[in-house]
Amino acid sequence: MFSRLLFALCLLFVPGIQAVTLTGHVRDAETHRPLEAVNLTVVGSTQGAATDQNGAFIITGLQAGPLTLSASHLGYLPLEVPTVIGEQAPPPLTVLLVPTRARMDDVVFTATRSAQHLKDVPVATELLRASEMHARSAFTAAEALDAQVGITVSESIGGEKQVSLQGIDPDKVLVLVDGRRVVGRIRGALDLEQLATLNVRQIEVVKGSLSTLYGNEAIGGVVNIITDHPTDAFGLTVDMGGGSYYSRRGDGSPVLDGINHTSGITIGKASETRSMDLGIQFRHMDPLDSDPTTTETDGVFETDRLNLNARLKQQVSTGEISLDVRSMDENKNWIEDSRRDERIPFRDEETNTRRDGVLTWHSHTEWADEYTWTLYHTANRHRWEKYTTRGERLRSDFNNADEDYSELAVNFVKSYGDHYGFNAGVEGYRGVIRGQSGGTSEPFDRTTSAGTLYWQNEIRSLRNWTLMPGVRFEYHDIYRDNWSPRMAVMYAPGDWRVRASVGKGYKAPTAKQLAFVFDHQAVGYRIEGNPDLDPEYSLNLNAGIEWLPAPEYSLRLNGFRHNLDDLIDFDLEEQTTDYYVGIYRYRNIKSAWIEGIELEQNLQHGPWMLDLAWSWLRTRDRSSGRELLNRPRHTANWIVGYSRGALQTRLWGRYTGSSLFAPPTETEQTVGEALHTVDYAIWNTSVSWAFTNHLRCWSKVENLLDRTDPLFGPFQGRTFWLGLHWQTRLTGFEADDPAGPTAE
Repeated sequence: MFSRLLFALCLLFVPGIQAVTLTGHVRDAETHRPLEAVNLTVVGSTQGAATDQNGAFIITGLQAGPLTLSASHLGYLPLEVPTVIGEQAPPPLTVLLVPTRARMDDVVFTATRSAQHLKDVPVATELLRASEMHARSAFTAAEALDAQVGITVSESIGGEKQVSLQGIDPDKVLVLVDGRRVVGRIRGALDLEQLATLNVRQIEVVKGSLSTLYGNEAIGGVVNIITDHPTDAFGLTVDMGGGSYYSRRGDGSPVLDGINHTSGITIGKASETRSMDLGIQFRHMDPLDSDPTTTETDGVFETDRLNLNARLKQQVSTGEISLDVRSMDENKNWIEDSRRDERIPFRDEETNTRRDGVLTWHSHTEWADEYTWTLYHTANRHRWEKYTTRGERLRSDFNNADEDYSELAVNFVKSYGDHYGFNAGVEGYRGVIRGQSGGTSEPFDRTTSAGTLYWQNEIRSLRNWTLMPGVRFEYHDIYRDNWSPRMAVMYAPGDWRVRASVGKGYKAPTAKQLAFVFDHQAVGYRIEGNPDLDPEYSLNLNAGIEWLPAPEYSLRLNGFRHNLDDLIDFDLEEQTTDYYVGIYRYRNIKSAWIEGIELEQNLQHGPWMLDLAWSWLRTRDRSSGRELLNRPRHTANWIVGYSRGALQTRLWGRYTGSSLFAPPTETEQTVGEALHTVDYAIWNTSVSWAFTNHLRCWSKVENLLDRTDPLFGPFQGRTFWLGLHWQTRLTGFEADDPAGPTAE
């Protein structure tokens, strides 16, 4: 310190040389929050400084001319900032540091229903940051989770994207937004394309049964999409993107086909006691027919989708109250032919709307570290109609379904020192479905309700052990009482984490499965609900080991076994002249087991990152002795990335092995062979460049090798995108000086 002061004083008395002072701030490149204790040095000298609690720094005694400023901070990529200093004091410099991918210190919530560091969670959790979503220009939850390690996102005809975990069907994976259930499953699955990434901070995925904490639909695990709240005095973000499919003409020459576009805007405002934000996103996808030899749309349906979310938070003396409102409006159009005669096409129109409202009271008391009341209601409206080519509505073939879900919940979190804590809650919910399907069907109306109590302890000993027992009791208006216990254990010596969990899963039939009727007479089939269904049950086991030798590297090996009983599926009742494909009814017809191994690694080395995952799966239907449908034996995911300065690039993809698509058929005349899907690999790439602190442009190519299959999928071929991301922020006490330089 004395030598620096002496050097600065000497400069004042050297003719022609004037000492200059450089000031500025260092912030997180993603959140723009100030960073304390960042080391800054002038390359080639001993001059430098460290930032204070506001992220501010002052470096004195500099000579006019070019210099390079080096910035380093734990958990962030190092950065060198070249700049030129004149004889007058330069404007303040804003330095933006990019966080590393050392995710182990990130805070997660879903696995324990309380905030914990990722490395300390007794149940293995996958974490996807907002920064990775931005790097891949992901506008929906499906795009964000696609190729994420350890997660399988499958595609259906029409472009719906659904998630399955460890071989368990998507209808048994619970999808949440900020801890609240998302309803509106169409064709048996929840379409993740309907969930926009507006204001999303991170997505957490927990595999294995979480029925103890989350009840119904959590047999296979939980996907929790967690949104962020504004921290700046004002923030504005604009995202725009457009692109086309890559296809070929009849002569084989390439051509860009269709116009797809996405645009979104997010506005946020915060003060010391109040915050509010608003986000709007519109997305249009043109239709894509992957098999032009048929009249049907064998690919992506034409889709228009509008997402909107708004939030208001207000702090009061005893806590915080917040109101969240979300909406989704979707329209789809496609061509469908009669299975008897492909020359008779129909035009199908589908609309889906969802409205969500959440009122939350959050406070701290002497008897609870966290105390939360939540009142939640969501309504989903589904309309599907069929028209002839002359525009006449087919009154015998339509479907209307109105689904409402309401929930009142109280949650308590309490810790006693570093070694003991508990999480407990009381919940009550009510689900209603009403509608009609086909002119020959009677309207249906069904209500289900339940009340639940849950309790989970967390016991941390001094010898690196963590025990987490828990249990949920649910009283259902139809199925009466049910108990869902779980035990999780973690042993954490040094850089190692050994985890194991066993739990009982429970899924009561939905109101749709009990009463729903889907009459699709025009193409020869009908699906009926069944009021005599029993709940589905599971026994889920997971055990794994994880190695964390450095913050930038992790390696995990996990094994699992799921025993599933009373699985609900379609059962063929009869075939008639009008319903030549068949009349199907929901029944408890299956008992099965699923087992497998998962291996994944995450590496961050300087500007490079590499995530790899591979899984092996084996399944069996106990009644038939065959493997379960649509469960590939081998799957793999990968993400390769490079980030330095203004440049970000990603190469990611997934491999899906062959699976049983249809079992062998037997009739009096013939014996048909089993039908298997074809294995395939999908590659995607993206590049983005930050021209300024506020403006970033990007390009993306999905399905780089144009791999499609009109029967099994994938259905969306090569697709090109170009877009831009623009944002501006005003901090709570000062604005980033637009005249001052910014380094990132």
